Amino acid sequence: MPLQAAAERLEFTPPPEPRPLAAMGLALLAHLLLVGALGWGITWNKDREVTAEAEIWSANVQLAAPALVETPPPPPPEPTPAPAPAPTPVVISADRNVKYETVVKAMDTLQRAGVQRVGLSVKQGG
Repeated sequence: MPLQAAAERLEFTPPPEPRPLAAMGLALLAHLLLVGALGWGITWNKDREVTAEAEIWSANVQLAAPALVETPPPPPPEPTPAPAPAPTPVVISADRNVKYETVVKAMDTLQRAGVQRVGLSVKQGG
């Protein structure tokens, strides 16, 4: 019985490899052709002789750029003026008998004269 079961299953086995040496030879030939084509593609346009041409237009030697002209240094900056002194404050102290309007007019006159800090001193108590 085992032989009969094996014979029935032979139809499901993969077919044998046909001529493996021919396939290897064909792959080797394809690779050799590829390497040869690449080698020829790299070296087909190599020029072994180097040539150069130059035309001389004038026998006189000319400079490439004019001579450098040195510019004088800029003048030193002007010194900054010293800051103005701080304004002196003016303090007004008046007697009780002086009218308030007179004190206010005195303060106004000082401010118009350019005094920026004008103050009024007040005594507290009796």
